[in-house]
Amino acid sequence: MNLEDANNFVHMLEKNLDSIIINPAKLFVAGWPQQDYIALWNAVIDKFAHAVWFNKDWQYSNGCVREYFITQRYAIPPRDHNGEYIERSTACDLIESAIEHIKKEAGDMISTHEMYSVLCSLRGY
Repeated sequence: MNLEDANNFVHMLEKNLDSIIINPAKLFVAGWPQQDYIALWNAVIDKFAHAVWFNKDWQYSNGCVREYFITQRYAIPPRDHNGEYIERSTACDLIESAIEHIKKEAGDMISTHEMYSVLCSLRGY
């Protein structure tokens, strides 16, 4: 997924939802490491989000996997690109499949693998 895909998805949401839409892809802060973005989006989702929408293939993005985990931590509904609720078991299956695909194509993906472990521990939660 690229910036254009993200922006198109946000434009579709803005057109079809009667809500304020926050587009994380628009934010760039010079000098910020990834951890600063993670901390910011964690706080924004916790404080302001009523739902978090995920575009197609979100399971391939470390940031989106983290955001899914945040939705689970704060009991905020995660929605797929069609507006369907993303169950924990479905998320774990998608992430597991993405990890296997990436391992075949590009090698290790420890960060997403770690998030997958955390999500799977939530299956029975």
